[in-house]
Amino acid sequence: MKLIANRAQLLAAVSTVLHTAGSDARGLLAADADGATLTANGYDGGAVYTIDGLTVKEAGSAVFNLNGVAAVLRGSVEETVDLDLLPNGRIVLRTKSGRLELPTREAGSILAPPEADDYPSVEIPAAEFRRAVARVSFAADRRAKPASWVTTGVRFALAKDCLILEATDTIGLAMCRIEVKGKGTGESLLPVKVVRAWSEAARGQETTAIAFGPSVAVFRSGPLLAWAAGISGRYPPINDLFDKRRPNRMSTPPRELLAAAELSMVAADQDEGVVPGDRRLTLKVKPSSLEVSAMSESATARFQVKAAGYKGDQFVVELHGQRVVEYLSAIEDEKTVSVCWQNAQAAIEFSVGGSHYLAMPFYEREPARLSDTPATDPIE
Repeated sequence: MKLIANRAQLLAAVSTVLHTAGSDARGLLAADADGATLTANGYDGGAVYTIDGLTVKEAGSAVFNLNGVAAVLRGSVEETVDLDLLPNGRIVLRTKSGRLELPTREAGSILAPPEADDYPSVEIPAAEFRRAVARVSFAADRRAKPASWVTTGVRFALAKDCLILEATDTIGLAMCRIEVKGKGTGESLLPVKVVRAWSEAARGQETTAIAFGPSVAVFRSGPLLAWAAGISGRYPPINDLFDKRRPNRMSTPPRELLAAAELSMVAADQDEGVVPGDRRLTLKVKPSSLEVSAMSESATARFQVKAAGYKGDQFVVELHGQRVVEYLSAIEDEKTVSVCWQNAQAAIEFSVGGSHYLAMPFYEREPARLSDTPATDPIE
């Protein structure tokens, strides 16, 4: 096998495959007269990337570790690089400034992608997919109690007329609904790192397609075809929480609310030993305004944000500040966000379009969880 490759395009292929299949993945580079593909497997999935910008002098294939190749390509400034498979079974990457020689592996260690033609599937604009991932994935970052629940994944549910993404750490729930007609119905609970890798791979592409098999999901966007095994375990029973009636609401620009929340959280950072996920943000709901504040032993911050639509009594609720900031960051380009609640002791719902984040309040010293049913909790 002898190739001349565009360095930037080869680097894009290697980086995307590593990001999608895992940082320790081995890659199968296969080239013939029709072009070249790079295939890699991780522990729970894999990827196939169709590479452009190659001149194939001699067809062939080789399996090798991708990390070394990625490092050389990142450090090089040449427009093109040479890739040769030597008679001794080693592969050589040559640039004008040097060369990298690597041992090859058995091709049998690389698995082919699953056949997904008969799976329930959906195609959506890549920008909508990326937006939905940004608005839910932050809620799956943290392991939460009870440990028997799987809370480090993003759940995909394909219905007749929509695709729903949701994630939770049991003290908050993020959900995004994309109005689209798919083929069939299906669902998968996928590791959040996989979902984020797919979102990054969709950057700059026009469309993405996702198929849902019995135990695997298959993703396609541009030159990338990827697949991942679903997470096994119990998902928290929270699917109907956004159907609960929350008659009280007010609207406010999310960018202004985000700025107030971020500046307030500076105060909560002043004390040593503060765990970011445990920082509290105080929200005082008033007629025609929201007061956002946070405090530590050494500092206090308080900001007012104009809001419209509520004329009732004021009340105060404490929320997890970091999670609220992350959601508002994902929607800051929207004109307004609705802040909804049932009563003064209830969960607070932030909502814009088909995107929602339900934030559980603190009850005394401990945060409420979506599984709790205290007398003041309207979820039950």
